[in-house]
Amino acid sequence: MVQKIVIFIVSVLFFTILYFFVKFLYVMSWLNNLKIDYTITPINVISLIFSSVLTIWIGWYISKRLTEQRFEKEFLIRDLNSIETEIHYIENVFNSSTQVDISFVASKGNNIQLLKERFSATLKLMKISSFDDKKLNEKTNALFTQTTNFDSPQILTSDIDIQLINQKCSDVILETRNLIIQINNR
Repeated sequence: MVQKIVIFIVSVLFFTILYFFVKFLYVMSWLNNLKIDYTITPINVISLIFSSVLTIWIGWYISKRLTEQRFEKEFLIRDLNSIETEIHYIENVFNSSTQVDISFVASKGNNIQLLKERFSATLKLMKISSFDDKKLNEKTNALFTQTTNFDSPQILTSDIDIQLINQKCSDVILETRNLIIQINNR
């Protein structure tokens, strides 16, 4: 509703200004002296063709470049979303079961490591040096250590500090979201 009111006010203002501008031109007799020349000169044709080609080329180049940048961003964002999904799996295992299979958690940790390596390799391929993924590496390594540093392959959740693991999971998720925001703002 507010948007419609703003559009109405802006259009009334525009037409009011246009009315006074045309009235000014009429009073100053600028419209009476208006003459249209119907002759075609070669320089006008060349100018018209050149400006048309230049306009089309600039539009094509800008749209192509924006599409390429969005495509590159989607690669990086997809990798970070995959890391976040794996973190959610780990978090769910610790929060929903009474006994945790450490080999499953370790395999999810290995998946996260592979996704991090793919993310870093993609950054290098795209020649993007402005993103620092060291914090992500530190936080995922801390999570991996916290979730797999046990003596037995099966462990009861009552013997685990679930709050610390949830905090480590949250740290990694927040870092991936921070990187996604940085990528989108690039």
